Amino acid sequence: MKKYVLAVVLALVAGSAIADEYVGVGVGSTRTTDVAGTSTRSNYGVVTLGQNIGQFAVEGRVAVKETATTNALGDFVEARARYNFADVVGVKPWVRVSVGEQFTGAADHAYVGVEPGVGYQFTPTLRGDVSIARAVTTAHVAGADATTGEVGVSYALTTATSVGVNYSHAINQTGTVSQLGTSAVVVSFNHSL
Repeated sequence: MKKYVLAVVLALVAGSAIADEYVGVGVGSTRTTDVAGTSTRSNYGVVTLGQNIGQFAVEGRVAVKETATTNALGDFVEARARYNFADVVGVKPWVRVSVGEQFTGAADHAYVGVEPGVGYQFTPTLRGDVSIARAVTTAHVAGADATTGEVGVSYALTTATSVGVNYSHAINQTGTVSQLGTSAVVVSFNHSL
């Protein structure tokens, strides 16, 4: 997995002369509910470094998560690439692919994912996006494969700075299903360099 992250970092450095670089910082909260109805809350922070190169965007993301009830730490490292298709009557379709490594102790696992979505520019400063993602673990870790629906809005404060709010809900779908799903809310700040 380290080679995937290294490849993204090299792509970011190599493309820096011809691309629009950006950095993002987000904080979020999740709630996971198991089949017995027991909920576990977690808080996390995520840092994103990316570049827009024409219709493409490449990103590297790192996150740290703390489970509120046990103070257990977990995190992930992820590389993503997104392609933005041509607008269709104001709708902006896109697709993103991801590879990553989830570090959770005994259930560490690598994963790959695909996420098609659409965006709409409501005003020059307000944009909305809706997507559905499917992530599959490379080692088929029980309960780790997931389908996630996400909706988000972003507001441009300036031409280089925006804030956003995203809500997502993941449903785990492999092995012995011990989780009904995980809901997350993330507030982010993004700035073009």
